[in-house]
Amino acid sequence: MILKLSTEFQYPIEFSNLKKYEADFMLMNNIQYKKFLWFKITPKFVKEICTKALDILNNVNMDLNIIVEQLKLTTPQDVKDILECSDNNLQRLKHKSDEQYLVDVLSSKTIYKIQHWHKTKTEEYKDYKRFANAVRAGRRIPIKFMNDHVSIIKELFPVIITTPQTEFINWEKEYFDYAILDESSQMFLEVGLPILYLAKTKILAGDTQQMQPSRWFTTRSVNDIDEEEEDVAENAESLLDYAFDKGVFEVMLNQNYRSSSAALMSFSAKEFYNSELDVLDHEQYCEEDPIEVINVDGEWDSGTNKVEANQVIYLAMKHLNKYESMIILTFNANQRQLIEKEILEKYPLLYKAMEDEKLVVRNIENIQGDEAEIVIVSVVYDSNTNIGSTYVARQGGKHALNVAISRAKHKMIVVKSVNSKNVKSANSDDFQTFKNWLEFLNMNHTEQKKFSNKPHMKIEESFGEVDSGFERDVVDFIINNVKTEYKTKLIKQYEVGSYSIDIALVDSKNRFIFGIEVDGYAYHGGQGVDKYLSDKSRQEFLEHKGYDIYRITEIDFKLKKEKIINDISILINNKEKRLKSKF
Repeated sequence: MILKLSTEFQYPIEFSNLKKYEADFMLMNNIQYKKFLWFKITPKFVKEICTKALDILNNVNMDLNIIVEQLKLTTPQDVKDILECSDNNLQRLKHKSDEQYLVDVLSSKTIYKIQHWHKTKTEEYKDYKRFANAVRAGRRIPIKFMNDHVSIIKELFPVIITTPQTEFINWEKEYFDYAILDESSQMFLEVGLPILYLAKTKILAGDTQQMQPSRWFTTRSVNDIDEEEEDVAENAESLLDYAFDKGVFEVMLNQNYRSSSAALMSFSAKEFYNSELDVLDHEQYCEEDPIEVINVDGEWDSGTNKVEANQVIYLAMKHLNKYESMIILTFNANQRQLIEKEILEKYPLLYKAMEDEKLVVRNIENIQGDEAEIVIVSVVYDSNTNIGSTYVARQGGKHALNVAISRAKHKMIVVKSVNSKNVKSANSDDFQTFKNWLEFLNMNHTEQKKFSNKPHMKIEESFGEVDSGFERDVVDFIINNVKTEYKTKLIKQYEVGSYSIDIALVDSKNRFIFGIEVDGYAYHGGQGVDKYLSDKSRQEFLEHKGYDIYRITEIDFKLKKEKIINDISILINNKEKRLKSKF
């Protein structure tokens, strides 16, 4: 029904009955009645359009003009794609996971193709038989196997999961439609480029706030680069950094799904992601005390802390049957080795859990990629530890800390022998982040939960003169009631050429966010419909030139103040986020 809505006309917002709606419709669109003698007759096409419009309004309570604007941007192919997408979603509902859905779809296509080859006795079926026999034998090394059966692999496997080190010798440039490189923030540029060469569209997934690629056992030479050919690749820490330096389009995945408690991710959200990462409590699975801190009187002894090790093992035994998965995390390798040795010699239940992969023991350098329902942390350091010589205070240490403290799904227990007041100082940003985390651990649960919330600021009134008393009322109302996450200024009678926008909101760099037009008909001499149509035309022209406009009528201002506050706050925050990602 909506698709049959005519996009050539404006539609009244208010409706009570068909006859009144038809009259308002004709007035808005400057349509004349047909006259027969002294009778006024509503044109047939108006009746048909208004009847359809009211049918829609009886089912969908919204401004039809908004729908019309979207329909103008929609093609028949768009509708077809949406319907196909809906069918696919219905099919996906039958599967327990996206992984199972993909396996079923791809395997069914592969089986169909093999059956077709078998029926037609094509050359491809002979190639497939040779390929299947080679798979069963399993004697060839991978690179030779792929080169020997490259044609059948291309036919059977449109999706290939691999590592960047795989040599795709027989695949030509841009053979694949897409290449998706996960963890590209941990990948050197030269490692990922061969895969990117094979694809038309390159998608890099990664996090610059997590661990960078390790240089401990490798040397990268850039001495052969000619000065005239010097590129940002020389200084890029990772493939993802190089992409950012080149200015590629980026999208932040700003919703955290792993943790069931907001407190588990709120430190990372604020410290590393400028509070742009959304963290929420799970309605059903949120722990009462998701972050538990146990202070012990342990001592740093050649990179180990026996008191902490014993406490961590005790906690692991205590919680072993309560959670499905567990990580014991230490802040260095020596402590990890001590705990593993103790478990191996004295705790068969924990050792069995390690064999069953229910429990893993990690140090901070190798935790990335792991997750568990509960994470038990041993910080190891005490007040006498030279923190400046530890991994967490070196360059990149804060990224390792970010990874480490974001592994828990339900609960994290931190065992430590140091606090933010007695920790030995070190001169690095990474140390400061570690100290900030220690201070965060001192907070209560409510404070931790709200830690990443952005402070809300009032809008600041800037220059310009108001055009009417009602406009002054609106300005005062916005200044006193609307709060936003970003610094925002309000400019009155914002000039954009021949027009002046009643109220403009701009960001801290004076970039236009959106404009507000006020409709106080009492202040315009009661010009009625003519004034309304003139304002609508004016707004359309402004929006065509790229100026987003929000309109406040005098009636709405009296009846819907809360809605206006909410609308303006959302518009500011959404536009600010888009401006931030763009620049």
